[in-house]
Amino acid sequence: PPAAAAPSKSPPKIASSSPTVIPVEWNSEAVAAAVAWRRQRLAQREAGVVRALELLGSGGGDAAAFNAALDACRQVGQWGQALRLYDAMLSSGVALERPSYEAAMAAAMALRRHGVALEVFEKLQASLAGGEAPSAREYTAAIAACERLGRWERALQLFGEMEDCSVRPDTNTLHVAILACEAGGKADLADELLGRIESVGARPPTSLYNSALGACASAAAAARAAALVGRMRETGVRRDAATYAAAFAACAGGA
Repeated sequence: PPAAAAPSKSPPKIASSSPTVIPVEWNSEAVAAAVAWRRQRLAQREAGVVRALELLGSGGGDAAAFNAALDACRQVGQWGQALRLYDAMLSSGVALERPSYEAAMAAAMALRRHGVALEVFEKLQASLAGGEAPSAREYTAAIAACERLGRWERALQLFGEMEDCSVRPDTNTLHVAILACEAGGKADLADELLGRIESVGARPPTSLYNSALGACASAAAAARAAALVGRMRETGVRRDAATYAAAFAACAGGA
């Protein structure tokens, strides 16, 4: 008799490359709690702005109420109201807390009232206890205000003062200080500050290199400008027309 056919073998199973989907249980209570918290925060901020308007209208209120209302204006970006409230606090002799100065500075910078921002910073400095210094964020805002006002010498003075007080500048501080260096033709300092940004692993944008090159052009620092362009090439930073224009201007000076 004919031999029985061998039983067919199933082909081997190939493991799927699709990721395993792990079902996630929807925690409706947690979501509801998060939404409720968010709504509560928004309601508190809105109430703070309403309170600010009431204080502006009545001229009354204690220091705590004024400071809380000013902070609420800052949180929702009501910059105009924040500055009006700040002015009302000054005129009525209300004691300002440090966050209130910070809120007023932020409002002035947002509204491009750079002179006001610098005045607020100076009042903040005067209010601090002996030995206490402004924060890096406060110094940065003041330096930026000076740079926008064309007061590059004051900007760099504040930067030096900041370091003398052992307040560590961050990359934003270094950025605005380089812009002040460009206005003042301080090529050496601009190059040094760029190097400090690079040393923390950050890559300055083309525009900031161009500012340093602008300082080189003002100082006729040809060798330093050539080195900066070389550094841009080595680190892969894009060069544009402004880069080469500033470099050529520095080389034309011949220093």
